[in-house]
Amino acid sequence: ALRHRAALVLDESGHDVRAVADQLVHLPAVDTPWMSQVLHEAATTGPPQDAARYLRRLVELEPDDVELRVHLATELSRHDPNEACEHLAAAFHRTTDPALFTAPPITHRSSVSA
Repeated sequence: ALRHRAALVLDESGHDVRAVADQLVHLPAVDTPWMSQVLHEAATTGPPQDAARYLRRLVELEPDDVELRVHLATELSRHDPNEACEHLAAAFHRTTDPALFTAPPITHRSSVSA
């Protein structure tokens, strides 16, 4: 209840969106549209690790949102590529976009010469 109230007060008094989001990520439920909007906005204004924290919370709320998972994976790729791969795999398994299923495989060229 205190973090919810803190988030409301910070938001209403015009504090930085990341200060509000820092309170929202700890709430048991992010259940109003303004809360999700704040987390989305905060994810676009801060460093990648902060963005990932806000996006993780949104993915918890909307685990089937493919675009959100890809956004999270993009942010995570900068500092946690293993978790990024997990979210990309989850996004792939949830997608209904037929173009992704028919896309040519990605090949990796090693920069190490034998």
